[in-house]
Amino acid sequence: MHSVLGRSIRLCDGISRREVLRIGASESPGCGGIRAGLVHGSSDRGGAYPSANPVSPADIAATIYHCLGIDHHGHVHDQQGRPLIIGAGEPILPLVG
Repeated sequence: MHSVLGRSIRLCDGISRREVLRIGASESPGCGGIRAGLVHGSSDRGGAYPSANPVSPADIAATIYHCLGIDHHGHVHDQQGRPLIIGAGEPILPLVG
């Protein structure tokens, strides 16, 4: 299970609403090399912003690549032979068991 912290609803002009999203995460799948039941990060008192250990979607992807044994800084090549970086994030090592 992956959840995103930092989603809060704000009223705009007293009529409409908008959602504010800041990235934080908790991971607890307990498979594929990730420890079960672990919470990583926390949000501020209002739940709008990460206050500890913020992560990005690229970090989550890098963690998955790390568990699969794929170099997250590696390259693949497109049909024209141009190198493409597999991932831009860094593995969240406290989640890896």
